[in-house]
Formats: sequence, structure tokens, C-alpha cells
Amino acid sequence: MPMLKQILNSLQFYLLGSRIKSRKRNLGYIFAFGDSNLDLFTKKEVFLLELFTEQIGLALINNELYGLSYRDSLTSLYVRRYLEERFEEEISRSIRTNRPFSFLLLDLDDFKKINDSHGHITGDKVLIEIGNLLRERLRDIDIPVRMGGEEFAILMPETPLAGAKIFAERLKERIELHSFPGSLKVTASFGLCQFETGYTFENMYRLCDTALYTAKKSGKNKVILHVNEGE
Repeated sequence: MPMLKQILNSLQFYLLGSRIKSRKRNLGYIFAFGDSNLDLFTKKEVFLLELFTEQIGLALINNELYGLSYRDSLTSLYVRRYLEERFEEEISRSIRTNRPFSFLLLDLDDFKKINDSHGHITGDKVLIEIGNLLRERLRDIDIPVRMGGEEFAILMPETPLAGAKIFAERLKERIELHSFPGSLKVTASFGLCQFETGYTFENMYRLCDTALYTAKKSGKNKVILHVNEGE
């Protein structure tokens, strides 16, 4: 420590520090250095540094809240608004690189019966577990979303329809075999489609929703693909 003190004393500058904080949270520190050949920091400079750190603190908190606004409060998955923004980016990337991507909707079968028979607290626990299962099975580049209620979606970059089908079949089986709270048995139905030139988010959502409806009507716990005519 004496050596460190000697070194610090020999440095030819002034040091001014200010704490970055917001809402009583300490977020870090910012430091300003001044030439020792000049006068010490003026009151105005100290005021400006403090004002600057206040603005940084607000920006950091706002950024954190911005991130939270894209997350579902129950499952911590992304929300639909984030999906729609990322969808536009993925469409542009797919057109530019001529690389495929797929979109998947899944809906828990007979979820209303779970809420009615076991209560909404148990139902919420099931939804949380579904969120965990999605994160467990997905790649870092995939975008898992809770669309609302018991409906979920996954945006799968760099994935053709055949690859998305393999993933969906495995996830369907994983959900079916999973031990949910209260030893409940849960299944899910899936609707899938692949991006084609001219498609929008609304197009692909409608195509997947139609395929999902077919899966429900044909017995549930199934994976149904939308395939373009002629394929």
C-alpha cells in the first residue's frame, strides 16, 4: 500500500469522481481527470459532471426498463411486439442473404380445463414450465415468444421448414413426457410455415394459425405444416 500511495502521489493530474445512481441504486462511477498544472476543478465543472452522471443513471434505468418491456412478466419470454420488430429484420436478412427461416406457433391443448380444475396458480406454473422448456431446447439465435394466454411462438432463423418440423416434433414429445406441477399431463399442438418472398408477419402468423387449427381439429398433440401449393 505505501508503494501504491507513492505512485498515486507522483501522478501529475487531479481526479474527480462522481457516483452514477438512479432510484437509490448505485450503478457505478465516472471519473474526470484534470491537469495538475491547471487550477482545480471549478464549481461549474463539478456541477456538469454531477449532471452528466444523473443523465447516465436515467439512461441506464430507461434501457433496463426498455428491455423489460419486451419480456413477458410471467414466463420471461419475449412478447409479441418484440417478435414483430425482429420479424421485419429477419425478413430483410433472409431476402438479402437468400437464407431460409421458419415460424412456429404452439398452443397448449385443453388449457382451460387445467385452469378450471386446478386453478390459475397451477395454470401459471404450467406456463412458466413451458417457457423453461422452450429456452432449454432452443438455440441462441431463436426467438421464443409468449403471444398471450397459452399460445407461444418461435422465430427460427437459418431454419428450413423440414428442420423446424424436426424441432417441433421433439418439443411436442418433450412437453408430453414432462412432469408438470401437480403431476399434470400437458400436450401441445403446432402450426409451422417457412418464409417465402412477399410474406409478412401477418401472412406467416395466419398460415401458422391455420395449420395449428388443423392440428387441433384432427386430434390435438400434432405438428401440422403449411406447405405452398406445388411443393
